[in-house]
Amino acid sequence: MQISNETKIGALTTIAIAVLILGYSFLKGNDIFSGSNKFYAVYKSVDGLTVSKPVLVNGFPIGHISKMQLGEDGRTTVEFKIKSEYNVPVNTLAKLVSTDLLGSKAIVFLLGDSKQYAENKDTLRADIRVAWPKACSLSKPKPRI
Repeated sequence: MQISNETKIGALTTIAIAVLILGYSFLKGNDIFSGSNKFYAVYKSVDGLTVSKPVLVNGFPIGHISKMQLGEDGRTTVEFKIKSEYNVPVNTLAKLVSTDLLGSKAIVFLLGDSKQYAENKDTLRADIRVAWPKACSLSKPKPRI
């Protein structure tokens, strides 16, 4: 049995489109073939934070930010996808921090000491660490000329 050229081209096109969709999803930071848990935190301000920024524990990446949504009250709900191999205690603090002097942001989990672990789609406590230059400017008034 011989396969026509139209069938070969159709099959090749279908495979190419599937690879393109999977590649695009991978570049956005979505890992399709591994399971992950979703957690949420609500912040007053998320200056510089974007989707696909890392979630760190002691400097080690355990997940990434998958979604951000602005609420009616002006606060932002941030969704994290954490690899399912990591257990997150219920009293974990999700702290928004600046990772370098240029102002790149990340979420750092300060793991709690609870023996009970957070379930998929739980909301964690949130906190923001003031950036170093902002902290200095708040402590000293600028001199007048």
